[in-house]
Amino acid sequence: RVKDGVVVFKGHPSWSIVLAIQFGLRHTSELLDAHPPKDLTPSDFEDELIFHFNAAAENERTVLDVNDHTKWEHHAPFVYRRIRELFGISDQQFLGSIVTESKVRELPTPGRSGALFYITEDEQYFIKTISRHEEKRLDSFLNEYYEHIVNSPKTLLTRFLANFSMRTTRGRHIRMVAMSSIFRDGLYIDEKFDLKGSTKNRKATASELERDNVTLKDLDFDRPMFFDPDVLDFLFAQLEKDTLF
Repeated sequence: RVKDGVVVFKGHPSWSIVLAIQFGLRHTSELLDAHPPKDLTPSDFEDELIFHFNAAAENERTVLDVNDHTKWEHHAPFVYRRIRELFGISDQQFLGSIVTESKVRELPTPGRSGALFYITEDEQYFIKTISRHEEKRLDSFLNEYYEHIVNSPKTLLTRFLANFSMRTTRGRHIRMVAMSSIFRDGLYIDEKFDLKGSTKNRKATASELERDNVTLKDLDFDRPMFFDPDVLDFLFAQLEKDTLF
């Protein structure tokens, strides 16, 4: 099987971004380790963890209290730690895929947003750039999202595991979210679809169909799907809960 994307290696245009992601998430975890898990309070949903570091220093990637190095901001870190726990994901698993494995691949953008997509080597976690509006929107319903997961941990909604941003030395402000794949056992994906619920320009072009691992669209989804009755019951029940959210 040919995997999607290109491994981000030293010299790749996104190398410094990936280094910053890896260091930022690892150091965030180290700082949180000093605070044992506790009951969340309203202020936890408003908190931000901020520190500075030099992402480019090969052997000196340490925290620096200077403003001319990369600035890391992680939104509601205690809340997202608890969310990962509710989804059954330990920090060891999360960091093991993103930081320890280190073979992060950059994916071609399936949509028109121009967002950057990264996927871990084991394909368990995705990292995607988001806009300022999307960042604020996620912050605005984080409390309700958390409560929904507490009451419905098998949700089919996107599994947001971290919400962070970086301000680089060149002034770029890169906002990102880390998400979990719904596939936990390395299944081979024969076909994949980017479904928007729309029909306008929602069919893969002839040139797209020639690519390996093409992402199909709404109008390409032209046949029924069949499920075992118990799976179908779960899907309808969970979809009803998720739509109420």
